[in-house]
Amino acid sequence: MITAVQVDDEAEAREFLRERLLAVAPEVKVLGEATNIADAVGLIAQHKPQLVFLDVEMPGGNGFELLQRLGHWDFDVVFTT
Repeated sequence: MITAVQVDDEAEAREFLRERLLAVAPEVKVLGEATNIADAVGLIAQHKPQLVFLDVEMPGGNGFELLQRLGHWDFDVVFTT
């Protein structure tokens, strides 16, 4: 199993990705979702995922700012935009 979280402000985009993952990569388990950078920091700290699906542009900041805020990370990133 590969653990993952999603960070995206658009509910439809998060739902689409969840559906696609279930269909083509059931070994990826999405542990949680965040809609902004502030919530994503806590979500990532809580779940320590192996993979983060990260939107580039969100209200209040972007995906690159999230990575800068974290400083270093122990997960792979897939940008979803």
